[in-house]
Amino acid sequence: MASPYLRTPGKGGSGVAEIPVDTIAQRDAAVFRAKLQDLQIVRVANAVGDDPTVVDVAKPSARYQYRKDTDTFQKITEEEDLRLTDLNYSNPAYPALTNQQEVNDELLYFNPTVSVLINGAGAITIEKPLNPLTINLKWTANKSVISAIANGVEQLTAPANTQTLNGFQNIASSLAAGAQTFSFGVTVNDGKNSANQTRYARLVYPFYAGLAAAKPATAADVQALTKYVKTKSSTTINIPAATPQFPVVAYPAIYGNISRVLYTQGFNSDVISAHDALYDIPNVPMADGSVQTYRVIVATEALAFSETATYNYHF
Repeated sequence: MASPYLRTPGKGGSGVAEIPVDTIAQRDAAVFRAKLQDLQIVRVANAVGDDPTVVDVAKPSARYQYRKDTDTFQKITEEEDLRLTDLNYSNPAYPALTNQQEVNDELLYFNPTVSVLINGAGAITIEKPLNPLTINLKWTANKSVISAIANGVEQLTAPANTQTLNGFQNIASSLAAGAQTFSFGVTVNDGKNSANQTRYARLVYPFYAGLAAAKPATAADVQALTKYVKTKSSTTINIPAATPQFPVVAYPAIYGNISRVLYTQGFNSDVISAHDALYDIPNVPMADGSVQTYRVIVATEALAFSETATYNYHF
């Protein structure tokens, strides 16, 4: 007795899928079998009336329905083919958004930011060198960006969220007195918005400050004091309760005159009147091979306190 079922190969060649023959409206079993094999049907997912729903072997998420009126299998769903771009979206308040993918992108979007380091720091102050100084630059963004322009030059060839540029630039000091400032700016762009940050490298001639047994008169006297590599700014000297000494500050003469000396323990009273008039000492040798004139401010008399005193020197 003939079986009332159409038997088709199971997945991997094992097992069978059975479809009642009477559900295909007396179609020729061999023809139907051929159609199933063409589609690599492995099993029946659902059968309703005369139109069974079947599954594709190659894509288990695909569903086909046999249509007896046209003698064809029609794909009725395939999850992997359904994308957010296929879902239309319309809102007069957001005319640029046309599908669900664009809506999601808009909802999840955040502006880029960028952080820049030069030689591992946010800013650097360095004594003017004899030889050019190598600057290493690193930038880090909060997201992947498609463009990163450092000092006017595009650095990216593919999207990234960070980049280290060793040997990015060599900077050299001039023989001019005073500080030189070099800027290093990075602008990143994610294709929609941009962000930027600029860092600075400052090359300076140093300050010298401290206590001396006598008032400085020569370049050697200046350089016998403690060296401070810093920009033009206030300088602090702590005067211990000890043998009387002269508090001294010497700095590049191009910076102009110190105008105030504040005595911290004396309610920040200005004691500049207790200092000699400022005077210059020429030909102080520098690390870059130049010689510079240094301006000196020194107390009129050697000072000794019963406790540590603090003088703050301001321009």
